Amino acid sequence: MKMFRTRLLTYAFLGSAYLLCQNVTTYAMPVHTAQSVIFQPQSSDNRMGIATSPAAGEPSAISSDTTTPEQSITQPLAAVRIRKCTATSHSAIHITWTKNAHASKYEIYRATSAKGNYKCIASTRKPQYTDKTGKVFTTYYYKVKAVSGDPRTYSDSSYSKIVSATVRKKAKKIAYVGDSIMAGFREYNIVKGKSNKDFSKIGIHTYNYYTSDYMKRLLQYKPDRMIIMLGMNSLGGNPGKTQIDNILNPYKKILNACHKKNPHMEIVVMGVSPTRNSSEVNNPAVRRFNKALKKYANSKKYLHYFDTVSFLADKSGSLKASYSGGDGIHWSKSGYNITYRKLQKYIKEW
Repeated sequence: MKMFRTRLLTYAFLGSAYLLCQNVTTYAMPVHTAQSVIFQPQSSDNRMGIATSPAAGEPSAISSDTTTPEQSITQPLAAVRIRKCTATSHSAIHITWTKNAHASKYEIYRATSAKGNYKCIASTRKPQYTDKTGKVFTTYYYKVKAVSGDPRTYSDSSYSKIVSATVRKKAKKIAYVGDSIMAGFREYNIVKGKSNKDFSKIGIHTYNYYTSDYMKRLLQYKPDRMIIMLGMNSLGGNPGKTQIDNILNPYKKILNACHKKNPHMEIVVMGVSPTRNSSEVNNPAVRRFNKALKKYANSKKYLHYFDTVSFLADKSGSLKASYSGGDGIHWSKSGYNITYRKLQKYIKEW
């Protein structure tokens, strides 16, 4: 029969209290009961003050250590942060978010209202997803959840913040509207194809474009997308704020009339380009006009402001020499090429 060695805390009973005597090593033989194993002293010798079976009503003098199985501790993954949610020109919605190193995949949930019924539409291992299943002109709301790759250590994350975007229609009819600078896209054969139609006129202003036959034909055409740049011919003489407002007011009428004709029309408003050594239009006037135009465009959800100065200007704020067509106002072919590339990239996602 096996002997068991154990460490016991021994107490001596003094009056109404127990006094710890010493830590004693003793040998005992197991006595099996139906519920547990109880260790009894092998000898009746109790000279060391080892407490055995206490009298009725007295507390047990033996203190034993117990151990519990080690429990695994899990913590939730950090919620991802949506970086971008954009509608593409090809009727899709593209979403990107921060990467979580401990996630095995990400689940994308979608609803048709912010507080609607979200359904998981896809899962991916990459921190991005393109939804191509939406209906045109419908606004969708999205949230993303990181799924744990090690459930013993991490649990799934909470949902990301909700983002939204509206599915765009793929433009089949595109109108280019403006003055002689806009006409350069046609003259250099940069804009071509059946889907692109030119409505630009040399020497025209904002006030007389609104009442022109070009405006009437534009509304009849009812494009899916309009690219417009007007104002350069009206900025001569260094106009102040009042004059800028007078130039901008008929411009607003053009934009509002186009939106009313087709509420789903995508309208890209191009800022007036910088000039170079021009005696007719100076850059302070260009900046004042663009500031007012951008402010108005940003106040309307259906308008998209496209900044031309950011890439056409040199360090001094003037039109770069390589982009100047010679008179300091119109562009060279390379100026049109870079503008068209930047414009297409801008239109691709917003």
